[in-house]
Amino acid sequence: MSANAETPSQSLVLPEAIISSPKRTIILWMTYLNYQTMIGLTIYSNWPDRKMSAKTSAKRPEPFGCSAFCIQIDGIDVRPICGATRIEGSLEDRVARMMMRRMERRVRSGLAICMALGVAAPGQAQQALGANFNEHYEDVDYRDLDKANARWVRLFLTMPELESRGAATHGAVTTILEAGRRGYKTILSLKFPRNRRDFPAPESAEMAREMAWLDAVLPHVMGKVDILVIGNEPYIESRRADRDLDLNAYYETLAKRAIAFRKTRCGANCKTALYMGALNRLDLAENRTLSAERWMEFARQTPEIAGVDIHAHLPDMEGTRAFVDYILPRMRPDQKFLVLEFSIVRWWEQHMKAPVPAAYAAAYKLPADTQNWQVIRTALESPFPKAQWDAFLANSPWFESRKHYLRHQMEIFRDTGRLAVATYGFKQGSSMGRNFGPATTPWLLNSVFAARTVRPNPDGSAAFNYAWIDDFQALQAPAEPGE
Repeated sequence: MSANAETPSQSLVLPEAIISSPKRTIILWMTYLNYQTMIGLTIYSNWPDRKMSAKTSAKRPEPFGCSAFCIQIDGIDVRPICGATRIEGSLEDRVARMMMRRMERRVRSGLAICMALGVAAPGQAQQALGANFNEHYEDVDYRDLDKANARWVRLFLTMPELESRGAATHGAVTTILEAGRRGYKTILSLKFPRNRRDFPAPESAEMAREMAWLDAVLPHVMGKVDILVIGNEPYIESRRADRDLDLNAYYETLAKRAIAFRKTRCGANCKTALYMGALNRLDLAENRTLSAERWMEFARQTPEIAGVDIHAHLPDMEGTRAFVDYILPRMRPDQKFLVLEFSIVRWWEQHMKAPVPAAYAAAYKLPADTQNWQVIRTALESPFPKAQWDAFLANSPWFESRKHYLRHQMEIFRDTGRLAVATYGFKQGSSMGRNFGPATTPWLLNSVFAARTVRPNPDGSAAFNYAWIDDFQALQAPAEPGE
């Protein structure tokens, strides 16, 4: 934002004021009463030693009045801390003391709540990593969530199912609401599959029927879930020939209906943030279409939309950079993004027909030409002891070499400073193992908990996958300064 900004309605950013720094950087932006002059202060903090140094980035008039503060911690916006205030004396000394007093507990506990200046942002827990169950609401087990220290739960609701089941009693709705009552943060994505027919015209009878699905669920979830996502994977849950601007008109109509409901029934301080559902495979140029551009433009131009969701199921660990490079320049400064699904499943696919590791074959007396998919199918038919499943994966270089994938991806997302919540495949669901064969997509290798391929624990709870649990737990809080 330039020095000519008229109001402090958004986070104030002075790129020239940002200085290369250690792990923990606190940036304080101040807007003066006339909104014409801004100062950036970067404070370098070594929390264990309680030492602070400061460097100002602009000349400060004497004295000055502060009409609003916006604080950023490692690029994360935090709620403004003052209305009208005067600070006198040494800027460095007084602001450093103020920052220590007001912010130390938040910084040390890793609080990462994004609040754009003057704008409430419900549901936007900055940098969070949660548990994704997709449609498998029956797999939500609070013992698993607590073992992993997960605080966010995500489900999707397949909207045509409301034709035969009421919204109030649908398992996805009742489960996500129960998670919220138990203190978990909650995300519900609304899935509108169109794989067999084109998108209806906005004023058509077919559109009215599908709007009725939305009308049925909104009273049950608006103001109760933290994040509601309009659409799940529009560019996959449709025919390629239909992915034109009719797709946009359809989802924009749904979004406007949800926005209107939120305004009239939930109010200005509504708990539920609205996001537009996911873009897929943005690493491929063929998917960066006019329709995708309009998707982003609608989200950017609609103030009630808090951001967009991306789903990155890829064959490599770097492809997600193309997603964030695409969406970030097309978002408002106050918007965040979700990553409610991500995996390296396309990499796993490439190895399903390869022979199992020789060491594993020898240890478990298997023919040398046994293929990986056959081991997985055997485990699905008769779950393995945990040690055997771990041995299969740990001895497979294609898997072992990617066991810190989760850590790597969260670094990419968090480095943007714009991540709201990411959720990762949490538990092997029933759909993942159905008729498993050499061409089956091995989604189950992503899961934090191996509920289908490993025998349950003595208490009946699911065993975790050795490759993911440690990083998942560690990623629940940002790294301490200096790490």
